[in-house]
Amino acid sequence: MTSLEQARAALAFRPDNDGTHAGLGNLLTELGHLDEATRVLRRAIRLAPRQVGHYARLSKVLRFQADDPDLAGAEALARQAATLPLPERIELGFALGKAYADLGRDEEAWRVYAEANALMRSQIAYDEGAALGLVGRIPEIFTADLLAAPPGDPAPGPVFIVGMPRSGSTLAERMLAGHPAIRALGEANDFAAARATALGDRARFPFPDGVAQLDAESLRRLGQVYRERVGASLATRVVNKMLGNFAYLGFIHLAMPGARFINTVRDPMDGCLSCYFEQFATGHPYCYDLGELGRFRKAHDTLMAHWHAVLPAGVLIAALGAAITLAPSLPLIILGIILVTIGFFVSHSVASAWVGSRATRDRGHAAALYLLAYYVGSSIMGTVGGWFWSRGAWPGVAWFGATLLAIALGTALAVTPQRKGLASRSTVGWIAAAFFAAVFPGNVSQWQHHRSAFGLDTDRKRLIRLAFQPLLIAAALYGTNDRRE
Repeated sequence: MTSLEQARAALAFRPDNDGTHAGLGNLLTELGHLDEATRVLRRAIRLAPRQVGHYARLSKVLRFQADDPDLAGAEALARQAATLPLPERIELGFALGKAYADLGRDEEAWRVYAEANALMRSQIAYDEGAALGLVGRIPEIFTADLLAAPPGDPAPGPVFIVGMPRSGSTLAERMLAGHPAIRALGEANDFAAARATALGDRARFPFPDGVAQLDAESLRRLGQVYRERVGASLATRVVNKMLGNFAYLGFIHLAMPGARFINTVRDPMDGCLSCYFEQFATGHPYCYDLGELGRFRKAHDTLMAHWHAVLPAGVLIAALGAAITLAPSLPLIILGIILVTIGFFVSHSVASAWVGSRATRDRGHAAALYLLAYYVGSSIMGTVGGWFWSRGAWPGVAWFGATLLAIALGTALAVTPQRKGLASRSTVGWIAAAFFAAVFPGNVSQWQHHRSAFGLDTDRKRLIRLAFQPLLIAAALYGTNDRRE
């Protein structure tokens, strides 16, 4: 019997119990059956109209309307807030904030959210200095030299999803879990448990400084214990969505070089506000004060920029997408646009994080200058792109975009030291270049039609070489450049 079947059976046995309705409503919400969850949770409210938790759960599954009777019930409880226990006052505040935001009553929403967050923060013991100090210390220990030759088992998997809360990690996990060869663990603290089993007392090897003292056998043992604990195998990939693992990516890489990491990224403003508007069941103590939240987000992004030089990879993804849009097949064109979009957001997010990590002082001014350059560049290049469209149609835009991407890639390589053990990026670069070369010839006929507008009175071979040569050269440089920190 599945958990959903058990919850339905419990409700059939106790149909007038608000708790059984709430339990079923929670499960239906997790499974995505939101309409049924709404009906069940409304019934729970009818049975226990003073139970704040029911309103809070309902607020997560629907968009409130002005005439919603359950909104009126929640507001009636808020008028009696002084009689409610503090945890219920906090929970009710978050529920009402969501309802007012749904209705566009922004000032009221902000007021109740701010009150609820302040109350929540007063109940949490959070040492911001210690937390940020730890995150800032990690790059000093996990250097390129330390990570260059991980001694652990290089067998493929497992998979770790990391990122800030409210960044799309749950959606990514559900998408992956739809594959029959992938099993999702949820937010399981299995790596910490495996560490305790394999290495014993944390005081012997404190994180992060103690990791450098571990020998190869200890790291291999840690990887083995984790795999055994989660049931990972060559046939089944196991996905762990414990977001706090973002701090341990280097540690995990040393123990399991075959592990793969998925970093979900959301716009900083959207992401931080979404965190501030959410009451988390556990963890994330930095989310209930806007200053603390912003500083933690900045430290998180700086560390993620340290873990992997994503910008070149992001540019190559975008370049590959630009090439695919030139294919004659509509599905391939759509795929190309998707890859361009992914590459753009990856590159933009990492570039933004680099500003914080590279600026030694006046970081606020540096971030402001980055945004200024971002918007000015978008405006100017958008206008120039319009000229290419009028002169050369879509192939002209794709050529123009590929040239900009090659420049961006070269700039990224100029400011990013080459690390050992990352030959796969060279492979990605060559694949992107080869694909560009492969798909472009089939579209040269379109270019021949428009080439007079560009003054391109050249033969077919020269035109093809002109189109993809910048990306090919950039990929070759990427593969042969051996600079180190």
